[in-house]
Amino acid sequence: MAFNFLTSLINDGAGPSHLDEDIDQFDNDEESDVDYELINDEESGNVHFSDDDASSSSDGEGTRPRRNEQFNEDGDRDWSTILTEVQLHDFVEHVGPCTTINADDSFTAFDYFSVFIPEEFYGHCVTETNRYALERALIKPDTTWKPVDIADIKLFMYINFMFGIHQLPHYKLYWSTNDLLNVPAVSKVMSRNRYVAIAKYFHLNNNAVFIPRGTVGHDPIFKVRPLFDTVLNNSLKSLKPEKDISIDEAMVAYTGRLVFKQYIKNKPSPWGIKLWCAADPHSGYLYNFDVYMGKSNVKMPNGLSYHVVFKMGEPFLDKYHHFYYDNYFTSVKLAEDLLQRDTYSCATIRPSRKGWPKEFKNLKLKKSATETGVRFRQIGNLVACFFHDKRPVQVLSTNAQPTMSTTQRTTAGGRVDVQIPTPVFTYNKGMGGVDLHDQLRSYYPIGRRSRKWWRSLVWFLLQVATINSYIIYKKQFMQRHPGQKPKTHLEFRLDLCHQLMAGSSVRQRAATDIPAATGTTTLDNTKHQPNRMFGRKKTCYECSRSKRKTPTNRPIETSNGCLLCKVHLCKGHCFAIFHNNL
Repeated sequence: MAFNFLTSLINDGAGPSHLDEDIDQFDNDEESDVDYELINDEESGNVHFSDDDASSSSDGEGTRPRRNEQFNEDGDRDWSTILTEVQLHDFVEHVGPCTTINADDSFTAFDYFSVFIPEEFYGHCVTETNRYALERALIKPDTTWKPVDIADIKLFMYINFMFGIHQLPHYKLYWSTNDLLNVPAVSKVMSRNRYVAIAKYFHLNNNAVFIPRGTVGHDPIFKVRPLFDTVLNNSLKSLKPEKDISIDEAMVAYTGRLVFKQYIKNKPSPWGIKLWCAADPHSGYLYNFDVYMGKSNVKMPNGLSYHVVFKMGEPFLDKYHHFYYDNYFTSVKLAEDLLQRDTYSCATIRPSRKGWPKEFKNLKLKKSATETGVRFRQIGNLVACFFHDKRPVQVLSTNAQPTMSTTQRTTAGGRVDVQIPTPVFTYNKGMGGVDLHDQLRSYYPIGRRSRKWWRSLVWFLLQVATINSYIIYKKQFMQRHPGQKPKTHLEFRLDLCHQLMAGSSVRQRAATDIPAATGTTTLDNTKHQPNRMFGRKKTCYECSRSKRKTPTNRPIETSNGCLLCKVHLCKGHCFAIFHNNL
């Protein structure tokens, strides 16, 4: 097959491309003299790659020979400078939201959210939270605790969602008496003391069945396992993935003590809990994820990075999907084994990887007037690409042609067309799904920092459920209403918060007593006597009018007052002052 591949692109050089990857630098100045073997068809004037039937068979039968043996005499892979077309199968799988989500215009944000976190989850939270509160009461009784119900759990989640929409430096400020800080959407829904109490005992699993560390069957994320499995399973089955899937690592920030805490340089949150993720590079939908819990007893004959790609991609193998991952995971064997499972891949690669072309390992090549800054080598569908952009970039692909592609770059003079290798172009388009999901998470963070590590995972899982439900909503809305704009991410979250709060009573702040009409008309003040008032303490009327407060700047409350006037008053001075003014 002839390719429209101009020799001027090879001889004159190609423009640079931006690639956000950490690429190793090289020290040797050796360069390869032979980069391409091209055939010039004088009759047609086209330049194309050499064809397999140009060679003769070793057995003289005239059959099509295997021109590129995979391994040479030294046992190394025999990378060829003769470039041929990469053969790709069409991706024909069904994509999009599953048929089980029969959404119409009446489907609310909460209905989409319930696809990932069903109603049964709130009942489970109620059971475990009340159970844990009773366990703690046996050690230290808490007279202020009141058992929670489903409405309390939903309000608790609602408030944690609102923390990300209205971001303040400390959680107590949401209930501040300062009008510049107070957030009525939080303070009027639940008292601060009630929120703190629920946060204190909030639980997702039964501690009685916990298996200690070092014992067979121990689960490091036991605390969040019910929610983790629920969100993961529903994420896998709610959206059929498109052709491209990117595999990468994500971080959940946590700086406390934790046995499987990780550090990743140059991440926005370098310390925390590391997760392996598989995501859609175009929407940020998270298909699959798992927590990295450190060294395990699982046998990994090909290494951790190889194991992670196959584990994250297992549900999508044998369907001609295209996987994208960075140089941490890449190896030649991984690309070959994925190809055996009818799965294509494209990834940057470290030059020290086993099986990589030897001439690329120490190559230092720069684009100039006579050099393109590009080298290709090939074995079947495996294409090895060396490209010097602002720094050296090496890409291994099984889904990209060994050609050049046109892209645009912003310069001082505006947008200009540049030529970059097709494997690099393909990688730039397909990589970044996990980073996109991280970006969506960063806009409206859920919850607050906690000393309990598992709370950070709870907030992450709620974020995954929210973002995935929003993406499904957008896809279905655009299918039903082409050309119309769906709700924004913020509007979707606000609708979800309204639904979480629906059915709960709005909490009203206790108002300062107003004297009853009888108190101003009675002439015989001897009938007015200080007595204990019914119900809870309330602010003293006279102290409030005189703007007197406690040493901690809180309103002065009292259980005493005048039953006839129906007003709370401190015994003695306040009671006398009030009645002298009648």
